[in-house]
Amino acid sequence: MKNKPEIKKVLVISTGHLTREVNEVMERGGGIGIIYEDVDYGYIIRMPSDFEEWKEETNLDDVPKCIMDIVSLTRSLGCDWCNLDCDGEKSPNLPFFEW
Repeated sequence: MKNKPEIKKVLVISTGHLTREVNEVMERGGGIGIIYEDVDYGYIIRMPSDFEEWKEETNLDDVPKCIMDIVSLTRSLGCDWCNLDCDGEKSPNLPFFEW
């Protein structure tokens, strides 16, 4: 094979790291300031390829704190995606919301 396949890293954590309000917005397909996909039992969030450019082009007041926390953790671990799964593990590095 001439070209190596592209490999992406995914962080899998609990949907409990979303507030109830943010989860409800995402269930309805509402905007949270970042690209995401509703999947069975949770969501997939794509990390911005150019984080600094994303921050400049995005009204960060529209991005919920729990989403910014998730993005920061995901990026710090070198991951390209975050899978928020209802059966995912709780991260000790993020707030957890019982709802």
